[in-house]
Amino acid sequence: MRDVNLTRHVVDQCDVLGVSQFVTSPTRVNNILDLVLGRDLLGVSACPRPSMSSSDHDEVIISFRVACPAPVRATPSTALNYRRGDFDGLRQALGIVPWHLFDGLDIDEAVSLFYTFVEGAIRDHIPLVVLKKLYPPWSDAVTRRALRLKRAAFERLKRHHRDLEIRTDFMSGKL
Repeated sequence: MRDVNLTRHVVDQCDVLGVSQFVTSPTRVNNILDLVLGRDLLGVSACPRPSMSSSDHDEVIISFRVACPAPVRATPSTALNYRRGDFDGLRQALGIVPWHLFDGLDIDEAVSLFYTFVEGAIRDHIPLVVLKKLYPPWSDAVTRRALRLKRAAFERLKRHHRDLEIRTDFMSGKL
């Protein structure tokens, strides 16, 4: 009686969660022993086939489609190169801004217009450089830290190995 209640409870929970059973054919004699539960899976098929071994239990072959998003493409990072900037031209461009346009504007519009003028002048007189990538796009903080630790361990090994060579040379009198 307890097994029936437990089975009923599992079936009820599957209904509550919206989970479906995909194995619909018996896998051992007249019983379905294998559970393949899922929710909102399109194109899922689970079909038993006779076992390739000496088992009396059928194998269950499951196939499904997975939507894979397009790989993330890293866009090159850019920065303003102030070392090669034309500051005389920048001063001249900001000097010819028609400041009277700001009269009568509320503060938000005036700030927006001011930034438009300044950003345009900067774009015209300060060149952009593409930053060199030090790490691939899939690299995150954890992998970069692991690489730093690996390099540090390798440097310690080289120093320790060199120290051992010097000590052994000193002991043998080859110095």
